[in-house]
Amino acid sequence: MKTQTIATALIAFAALGSGAAFAEETYGHQAETGFVSTLTRAEVQAQVLQARKDGGLQIVGDADKAPAFVSTAERSQIRAEAVQSVRNHVLAVDQLGS
Repeated sequence: MKTQTIATALIAFAALGSGAAFAEETYGHQAETGFVSTLTRAEVQAQVLQARKDGGLQIVGDADKAPAFVSTAERSQIRAEAVQSVRNHVLAVDQLGS
């Protein structure tokens, strides 16, 4: 019984140790990208604020303010292209919208 308890404890310890080693490898990989920032955090934040003011940075959640897509193709042209794609086995019939 004591041998079984020791074996169980060793297996649990080995499992916990391997998880920590995996986490260390993950963080080590991120550090090996070679990226070195030349700007301070404050400079980056100032650039973000300026880009927002200039309209060069779209804030997440502002997608409804984006210009709507307007197609210049006719419906008959789109349908003809879809039929041709099915004939050429590029597009399956079940991939067509209604």
